[in-house]
Amino acid sequence: MESNIPDIFEASGVVLRPDNLFMYIIFDNTFQIGVFCTWLAIQTINCTNKLLDWPDNTFNKLNSEFEGIAYNSLTDTYFIAQETIPSNVSPDEYNSNIFEVQIIINVTFSSINLIQSCRINWTFDSTSKGFEGIEFIIHHKRNKNYLLALCEANKFTLQSMSEYPVTSLGNGTLVVLEKHETTYNNSCQWESVGIINLPSDLKFRDYSALSAYRQKTSTYIAVTSQENSQIWIGIIEEIDQSPYFRITSSDKTGVYNLPRTIVNGKSLANELLLYLFEFLDGIHLLRTFHGLNSRFNHLLFIHFRAYRFDFRSISKYEFDIICRNYLPSITDQIISLTISDDDETPNLSEIFLSYNFTLDKFTHLQSLSLYSIQSFDQLNQLIFQCRQLPYLTHLYMIDGYNDDKKNDIQFLINNIWSLAKLNYFYLNYNSSSKIWLNKISIISLSIQKISIEYITCTLRDLSHLFKHTPSLQYLNTTIHFNFEDEQIPIITSSITSLKLTFESSVPVMINLFQMMPNLYSLTLKTMDIYLNGNKWKKILMKYLTKLKKFRLRMYFEFSHHKNVDEQLNKLIDTYKNSFWIEKHQWFIQCDCIPFGTYHHGILYTLPYTFDTFVCYDITKSKYTCPNEKIYWSYNRVKCFQYMKYKMNTNDNSNLLPIQFPNIQHLKIGIPFDDNFWSYIPSLHRLTTLEVILGENYTHYQLQNLFNISPCLYSLRFFFSIDLNISLEQVISPSIRRLNFITKCSSNITHLNTIECNALAHSQLGHQCEVLLIIVENRANILNIIKTMNNLRSLIFQCKDDKWNNKDISSINDELVEWLRMCLPSTYSITRDKNEVLNIRIWISKNEKNTILS
Repeated sequence: MESNIPDIFEASGVVLRPDNLFMYIIFDNTFQIGVFCTWLAIQTINCTNKLLDWPDNTFNKLNSEFEGIAYNSLTDTYFIAQETIPSNVSPDEYNSNIFEVQIIINVTFSSINLIQSCRINWTFDSTSKGFEGIEFIIHHKRNKNYLLALCEANKFTLQSMSEYPVTSLGNGTLVVLEKHETTYNNSCQWESVGIINLPSDLKFRDYSALSAYRQKTSTYIAVTSQENSQIWIGIIEEIDQSPYFRITSSDKTGVYNLPRTIVNGKSLANELLLYLFEFLDGIHLLRTFHGLNSRFNHLLFIHFRAYRFDFRSISKYEFDIICRNYLPSITDQIISLTISDDDETPNLSEIFLSYNFTLDKFTHLQSLSLYSIQSFDQLNQLIFQCRQLPYLTHLYMIDGYNDDKKNDIQFLINNIWSLAKLNYFYLNYNSSSKIWLNKISIISLSIQKISIEYITCTLRDLSHLFKHTPSLQYLNTTIHFNFEDEQIPIITSSITSLKLTFESSVPVMINLFQMMPNLYSLTLKTMDIYLNGNKWKKILMKYLTKLKKFRLRMYFEFSHHKNVDEQLNKLIDTYKNSFWIEKHQWFIQCDCIPFGTYHHGILYTLPYTFDTFVCYDITKSKYTCPNEKIYWSYNRVKCFQYMKYKMNTNDNSNLLPIQFPNIQHLKIGIPFDDNFWSYIPSLHRLTTLEVILGENYTHYQLQNLFNISPCLYSLRFFFSIDLNISLEQVISPSIRRLNFITKCSSNITHLNTIECNALAHSQLGHQCEVLLIIVENRANILNIIKTMNNLRSLIFQCKDDKWNNKDISSINDELVEWLRMCLPSTYSITRDKNEVLNIRIWISKNEKNTILS
């Protein structure tokens, strides 16, 4: 095909393909689209950069006026904006135009397929100041799709930038466009449905590019200025009325300076680029900048000294490339490292060590996070390698398992206490052992903060801890009942901040407080302790005289021999004196919850400061706070359970105006009552959803939850009644993880071939990257891997698994060996050492991998 290839390409827009293999670049002086290979593509396939022609050759000979490209995640197509084209109405007016195209790139064939060309019903009176960038965005509440179009000029004015008076600046705008398929002349058209004003203090002389980036809890929007050489970052949120979106800010938003290619005739100093690198995880950094040119490679491998690698959600193929080609040369440049063996990256730690990496080579490491390390011996090995690291200050050990080897525990805990610079230690382990703390024999002068919430302690354990950690200032732990604790000798501590889950007696609690005379902040959750406001006042005034911050959640049972309403009123009255209301302003609320013939109470301070909340069928609530919005917005709650099952009730008399605006993890039974929506103003931060499907389940409520959850990543089903209904009738563009394995199900349901096929061919199955499932037949697993092309991790149980819970160390695992014969050797296939019915496959896909049937 003959086409005109310009001598100079004026790039005007770029988008990264979702698989991270290619960047598509548009130019304003040619219709041709540039295809540039990323570093991942170069390592994965036989890839070369190229120009793609349009199917209509007349286009390839024209200037395009392209000024923006955006990816449509719903149809796997791309929108391309022409800045201005002549209007059909007047020769002095100009419109913009949107092409929708499909771009096909594979080993044997590449092409651009034009799907549709639609004008934007928006008028300009100049060819040089139209729309300069576009972004595709989904409004989940309205279940509609829009384009955001960035106006290049302030106030839509057409003056040249040099003529702008200062008063004209700060008037940047985004136009919200909605596609109308049929208009008066039977052609498609993009109509304006609203205008979003950028912040007035954003004093850009022009607006040159637009991009949106969705993270787990927020959608960030970025606007650049070519003239100012700056970028502004904000947050965009959904609203119900036109323009349907609004701009907000956070501590991460604002204006940032961009490097200019030439400054006073000299190249820009590398320090600015190195500063920008610090905002990116090491994986994204290598994806984006490696291989662009020799200068960037030099910066990445010689000068940049602050890599942060988080390997919790990486594909095995990409992990192997990084370990083989890049990590060996930058181990001394990494300051933060996260290694995980969880269901997203099973067996990663063993593969990491198989590349002959030892942590003592990461000489500038400051923070180490270890998730779900299944082998205690391997955990000990990793920690032992850290003993000589001179800068390691933060250590996190999360969601692992303890096999109760007492000697190993002592070796591990003493190695941790031997880390010379360790300041913060976080341990969240599923442990049946209560000997962690009393095995410490090393004194650490550096550790100041410890979080061991899920390791139950006694006062004797804490006394031992205090002796061996004399600089300790913050502690988060759990204390269970122990008779000896009531007579334990008091050992005072340097602690000033305590977060405590307490399930013991009042005398033990008083002994604990006597250990901490300098306590300034106390966050306390108690079980089966009943103390009224007067008793709390006496305890706090006598033993915690320096306390300034007191956050309480007290779970107790009302006496069933007395009137519950009278008990509740008397309890609340004891928290209404000047000590609580005036001196400290420690307001409280108490909820009364019926369980059969008994009534339980939950009393907590306001504003509510705990990260979890369970919503029950509450019969009555009393509170001491003023009726102000600040006390009814439970901003700190991240995990919310809605356990209300009374349906079709119109009784809202007990509802308080409480709202939970920042929910990230939701567990809910379906069907649920309409009162749920009064608690939830938005689910724009929700990433994890667990649903219990009841007998009267319909898909509408589940779909409604999806519609208002733009960041939803993980979906877990409990007691699924019909998988076909659950999946075929619901859609969500964001979900990437599906979990059908439940430990509490009494009747385990194995999915048959028909159900597995329905899952694999559903919208949720097509985009799924992590799958946990129980199947009837092992052949279903091979079909799932073949069909679900985006899958990178598969955890499954199989009905025909011949494993009989024998020693996990046995090498005769028939199912694992069968899978290794059928699947490529690059896959990691192991049996879970703790949940032994689970087979874990970390998938490594490329075009050369084949699966045997």
